[in-house]
Amino acid sequence: AYLERLARRKESRAPLVKPESVQAQIKGAGAWRTISTFDRLGEIKQPVLVANGNHDIMIPTVNSYIISQRIPNAQLIIYPDSGHGFLFQYPEMFAEHVNIFLNKNLK
Repeated sequence: AYLERLARRKESRAPLVKPESVQAQIKGAGAWRTISTFDRLGEIKQPVLVANGNHDIMIPTVNSYIISQRIPNAQLIIYPDSGHGFLFQYPEMFAEHVNIFLNKNLK
């Protein structure tokens, strides 16, 4: 369904991601492998919503679990039968979960 919606959209599309941006993201994701980065997660004081698909091969799903355990006020949601693009597979559900999280934590 996502690909069909994407193909129909001809105007107001975001520009393609530049190769430099892709490399910067890969470098940033690689930094999460260091122990010192994970150790600093406990410094986050605000509520955090951590979400992922249950079969993410780009950023392993287990990392979402680890992150949610190290942030004192984190909520974890894992979406079934999905990977890195879970929010495109479950757009309505993800939006509802974000709204619930924000409504609960922005009081």
